[in-house]
Amino acid sequence: MASADTRVMTAHLPVALAEQVDALAARLERSRGWVVKQALAAYVERETERYRLTLEAMADVDAGNAVSHNDVKAWAATLGTDQSAKPPEVQPNETTNFLAEQAPTDCSTAPLCASRRSSSLRSATATSPC
Repeated sequence: MASADTRVMTAHLPVALAEQVDALAARLERSRGWVVKQALAAYVERETERYRLTLEAMADVDAGNAVSHNDVKAWAATLGTDQSAKPPEVQPNETTNFLAEQAPTDCSTAPLCASRRSSSLRSATATSPC
């Protein structure tokens, strides 16, 4: 019987993954449920932090605290040549629209493309064709 502060959840796993969970549980002398709970907690924590960092980075871009894609491409083109340039730096009060400058042409190459993000992030990439 589950206690009042827990909830039973069910998930269908690929057989190979379920076997890995079973093997890990046996090796650690823990229950399958304990292993799944630890893994899920770590995943949720990591994804929560990734989301927070994404919002923070987008706020930096909105504030102009970013280097344009074209500047980075120009710098990268000099790498490995006799004329390697210094990495580009953020220019104070730069007003370039960084998000529209190199909008993705399809969502498969844009991990933060508007159609793949929550509605709270969509306004930042309104110019995206995705």
